[in-house]
Amino acid sequence: MTTHQQSRSSARRRIGGAIAAAVTASLLTAACQPTTPQSLPASASPGSQVPSASASPLSPPPPQPSGPAVPLPTPVDRAPSGDPLTRLDWSTVTLRLVSDPSCPRGAVRFSRSKIAGLGTSSRVDRFPRASFQPDRVLVRDLDGDGRAEAVLHVYCALAADHGGDSTGRLLIVSRQTNGELRERGWATRPNQSAHLSAYWVAGGVLHVVERSAYATADYRIGQVQTYALTTGGVTYTGLAPAFPPVSPTGSLPLHITSALACGGGLPALAPGRLDLDSAGQAVRGDRTFSLGKLEAFQVGPHIVVGPSSRHLLLLDVGCAPTGKDGSTPRETLLAFARAADGWHEVTAYPNPRGYQVHDWWLGAGGTGLTIVFRDANDTSRQSTVKLPR
Repeated sequence: MTTHQQSRSSARRRIGGAIAAAVTASLLTAACQPTTPQSLPASASPGSQVPSASASPLSPPPPQPSGPAVPLPTPVDRAPSGDPLTRLDWSTVTLRLVSDPSCPRGAVRFSRSKIAGLGTSSRVDRFPRASFQPDRVLVRDLDGDGRAEAVLHVYCALAADHGGDSTGRLLIVSRQTNGELRERGWATRPNQSAHLSAYWVAGGVLHVVERSAYATADYRIGQVQTYALTTGGVTYTGLAPAFPPVSPTGSLPLHITSALACGGGLPALAPGRLDLDSAGQAVRGDRTFSLGKLEAFQVGPHIVVGPSSRHLLLLDVGCAPTGKDGSTPRETLLAFARAADGWHEVTAYPNPRGYQVHDWWLGAGGTGLTIVFRDANDTSRQSTVKLPR
């Protein structure tokens, strides 16, 4: 394992731990809100390309065969126009919960709670407790009746001494004829223990990106789980075929055009094509490129589909001198689009000077990408940008 893969525990991981503790105390749910938003310097505005005028692309290796065809992702659904759920203030709502014994049941009132450094959540002030982030509520039609349902990422805890649900689960609610918001079911799999880093609806099917600290067949970068809503509740419908595993695999072809900063005083360089091995590494002469945050439990997502239905891969790519153990890699967050010969860079999100990539997350429906950078003093900078179209 490289130094890059053994990078120090981030505040994002601490926030994930804080959520589990907060579930027992105040049930904080904003695992994705570690800091108060700050604007990045104009010279390091996310979304702009890393300067590449001085880049010297290395000679790419011979192209590899493209393998079997993969179906294109289904275009993402839009919320039903004018549906009452699209106008609801989700920070103060009453939901009727009926099935989960670890959550409050009955008509449950959620109230707005603003926590320093963790943003706004909607929560229940008594045990059993529950909470969710109102800005991550996804409103879409999931059962084909022309009316919207809502998907909420909910955390629950039975009591103060109960560890609670550290990763949360997805609750689906619908509006009844009397205006009541009632549970329709939970989108969850048996023994699921992964962080839910992104979710969207396409073709009436709920797509969920999971992240885990463990590289198993269930949690491989690129895979997307799916769920369907019927009159009988929520059913797990398997992996989405349009999202095959990306890593770990035999080779991950990346085409990078931006000049990537490198540790150890090496000059920035555009690597051209990189074929990352199953460990997420590629050696190019005096430098080694590698994927970062692969074992970070609550970082991500890596796979996103935004409002334009474009299928993107988000990767934190690091660069460090080859053969120098202990050298800290420099990292860059890159967005890639899928092509027949691998993944081609769409844009790079340069770091502010002295900062490293720390975390990123997606707003409901892919409306915005939030990136957090952190320096050696644990000071964070945060900015939200639109996904490339």
